[in-house]
Amino acid sequence: MPKNMTKATLQAGNPELFQAILAEGAAGVTLEALLKKHPEAAAKLRAEGREAGVQGERERVTKIFKAAGGQGLLLQVLENGTAHVEALELFLANHDQMKSETLKAMYGAAPPVLGTDPLQIDTHERSGQDMPIETRAKAEWDKDAKLRAEFGGKFELYLIEQRKIASGEIKDHKKD
Repeated sequence: MPKNMTKATLQAGNPELFQAILAEGAAGVTLEALLKKHPEAAAKLRAEGREAGVQGERERVTKIFKAAGGQGLLLQVLENGTAHVEALELFLANHDQMKSETLKAMYGAAPPVLGTDPLQIDTHERSGQDMPIETRAKAEWDKDAKLRAEFGGKFELYLIEQRKIASGEIKDHKKD
């Protein structure tokens, strides 16, 4: 159950429970006893509280990551709430992109050392078919809002489809 439950929140989210509390309130019934009498309302409150906690923690971690200059695939995984197993699979499948983003984050803003050549980092910012499928898919994803809407904001799903198209497992519906 959420710790900061207000009368208005309870009334709006669970009007039947609110009415039951009003009716039984004069008898000195505790909230715990009332929730035992209404297990479905109690389960709903717990689920809502859990989801609010998850969302709040996701926002907190994302803000910290952004404040530290975080970006790219890891930020996307954090914002989308991707499950840890799916995130690991995505990171492994996009190893080159993750390596590039990490190197760019580590060295991209570093001042040059006097008397040395500037560090050249391969960021896969090329065009055409010589780019990895992950990089091409990410570039298409970033520039096409309709594409993001089509896949419900889940880049992972789009990437899976693009890999299947590249392997010939499925036919590209856009080219028909």
